[in-house]
Amino acid sequence: MPRWCWDEDEPLFGDVESPVGGATIAGLSALIALVALAVIGPALV
Repeated sequence: MPRWCWDEDEPLFGDVESPVGGATIAGLSALIALVALAVIGPALV
């Protein structure tokens, strides 16, 4: 995500450069992917 999407003083997911912020974004992405797979998977079968 581009840095200009939010205010520098109030990051959307915390500091993206920090391990915690990166892990949070990665966790959210994985969770969204799992939910999408659970919803779309049965439809494909």
